[in-house]
Amino acid sequence: MKKFFKTLLFTALIFVLIGVSSLTLFISLTKNASFNDSLLKKQGVEMEIYDKNDVLVYETSYLGNSYENNIPQKIKNCFIAIEDKRFYSHKGLDYKRMLSALFYNLKSRSYKQGGSTISQQLIKNTHLTFKKTVKRKLEEIKLTKILEKKYTKDEIITMYLNSIYFGENCYGIKNACKKYFNKNVNEISLNEGAMLAGIIKAPSLYNPIANYDLSIKRKNVVLHCMSNLGYISKNEEEILKNEKISISENNDELYFYLCKREVDEILNKYYYDKKIKVYTYLDSDLQNEISSIKKEYSSDYAYVVADNATMGINAFSSSCYPLKRCPASTVKPLLVYAPCLEENLITLQSKILDEPTSFGSYQPKNYNDVYYGYISAKDCLSKSLNIPAIKLLNAIGTKKAKEYANKMDMNIKSEHLALALGSFDNGLTLSQLISCYGTFSNQGNYKKAKFVRKIVSNNGQKIYENKTYEKKIFSKDTAYLINYALMDAVKNGTSKKIGTKNYQLCAKTGTNGNKNGNLDAYSISYTTKHTVGIWLGNKNNSLMDNFVTGSSYPTKINSKILDFLYRNYLPEDFEIPENIVTVKIDKASYDKNSEMLLANENSPFIEGVFKKGTEPNKKSQRILPNIKDYKIYCNNCNFTMFYDLQNCDGIYLYIQKNKNKLYKTITGNNFSLNLPEGKYNFVIVPFKKDGNKIIKGKEIPLPEIIAKKDYNEIKNKEWWNE
Repeated sequence: MKKFFKTLLFTALIFVLIGVSSLTLFISLTKNASFNDSLLKKQGVEMEIYDKNDVLVYETSYLGNSYENNIPQKIKNCFIAIEDKRFYSHKGLDYKRMLSALFYNLKSRSYKQGGSTISQQLIKNTHLTFKKTVKRKLEEIKLTKILEKKYTKDEIITMYLNSIYFGENCYGIKNACKKYFNKNVNEISLNEGAMLAGIIKAPSLYNPIANYDLSIKRKNVVLHCMSNLGYISKNEEEILKNEKISISENNDELYFYLCKREVDEILNKYYYDKKIKVYTYLDSDLQNEISSIKKEYSSDYAYVVADNATMGINAFSSSCYPLKRCPASTVKPLLVYAPCLEENLITLQSKILDEPTSFGSYQPKNYNDVYYGYISAKDCLSKSLNIPAIKLLNAIGTKKAKEYANKMDMNIKSEHLALALGSFDNGLTLSQLISCYGTFSNQGNYKKAKFVRKIVSNNGQKIYENKTYEKKIFSKDTAYLINYALMDAVKNGTSKKIGTKNYQLCAKTGTNGNKNGNLDAYSISYTTKHTVGIWLGNKNNSLMDNFVTGSSYPTKINSKILDFLYRNYLPEDFEIPENIVTVKIDKASYDKNSEMLLANENSPFIEGVFKKGTEPNKKSQRILPNIKDYKIYCNNCNFTMFYDLQNCDGIYLYIQKNKNKLYKTITGNNFSLNLPEGKYNFVIVPFKKDGNKIIKGKEIPLPEIIAKKDYNEIKNKEWWNE
């Protein structure tokens, strides 16, 4: 028995020592954790937003909440049901929940499940960092116990709902109600409250703007928890699950929301003052115009316009949060053609074989399965052909192309040939896309598109100013060559629906889809002054009709915006760099065997634009069909002509008398015609047969011929030249 008591005493002593050590450790680790009442009801900073003309256009709060005291109990119940069902019975710590979370985490060897109560979350949101450490957890426990002693449960839940993050840059329930439903807190329904409660587990995943369907599923989980706890009946649960929730689409405020988000990023969420003034690039007239554009096709959309000099965003309108989507063929100039031109792998006139091609297991096709054979790189880009783009990406290598793309913040991780068609890991937003296109209008310099020009404190101190930082991506020569090709796309390619503008305009379309329909349709255009981006699609990634392509509705909308932009003036032409040369290329050799030769005086030609040093240097030896030393005799009404053939099989003779036109094919080196009396005009075109082709020489107009009885005249080449 004595031995037993000794053992018992020893065990008790061990527990006392553990307890004292734990208490000592707890006190040591939490000694710096101090409770601050003012942090619990911290208000957001008042923010004034100004347009590009320094006119006040909007007022809001920065980083934080507009505090709301009158929150209906039914809304509080939504959050209690999903976040802390024993909220009213525990004293800040739910030990049962903590043990359950500990067991789960040990079993899964992770930290996936937390046991925090609403009181603990309030302390974490207002007093502590979000780092998952033992020290922070102990500090959280200490401050939570203080919180529960000082405040009632109703006060705690109210402060909690005013501090949590609801996604879309919304802090606090008041801001969230305005953002998602355009309502005051006391106006939202129980179903809407359940949706808000569902968001906070993962705001970027469950908010209804980013993922409406997931938000609905999560909302229904909240309703189920509420019925289990007796807050609503099972019948009410079923009714509410089937009730449609409309999300506010106040697109006029989207610009200011995105501006506010950028301010948060700039100030890193740590600047506090009574008021800040934010000066933007907003063109109010343009914003009103694009917000009023009537869509001709029912889908989600985004329109953005940026000023090229600063890449400041002048206007932004969208039916949904700026989504990252597959950019489709809009990446071809950025990821494929510009890098290949920069590395001198191609010129714009380089011929590429466009035909059905397999790349291992990858079997891409051109749009509508149309192929052009050998075709210039310029025309490949202008017509947005898929096979040539993939061939070029394969030639330069995905690694090299990706390096160029990621310098423009595309953040591409994978390496595969489908990158040429915009198949990215996480896609691009429309703002990202126009930032990249701004590189071409800015002579190869990349600037990230911005909403904010500068930020000024309440006392007039300049806190921030956008310095329009540039990154050199491509040479000005490469940038101009892309501009030249995309100007051709407006005249002859996929963007020809806006080809009637009377100023230099570059444009590119893009369409992402399959045989069942299209998912994304783009139209990007730019001048020396602005870049305009249009996207149509569905935020839930459902298919549009396959007739909705980048060349259809997006291009028409783009055209309307351009007309408004340049209603009072026209943009300047693109500057041609000193290192860019235009040369005449022998058309016959180029068309026949893709050989690039400089045209001579006898060559039919096309013009090609090159970087100096990449242009052809061999001259064509072409001799066109021709005649020389011709003589003409007109004796009474008999017309006779003699000539020497040069690289020629014969002539085409065109005879014009009054309004009548005759045509004859003549072989040999002379001919004779009996003509009715009158005055005649002749045009001769020498020709040569080349297989199944006919090569024509230059037109030779002859002097006027008079056919008249008793009239003799000799006209020769020398006389005509005189």
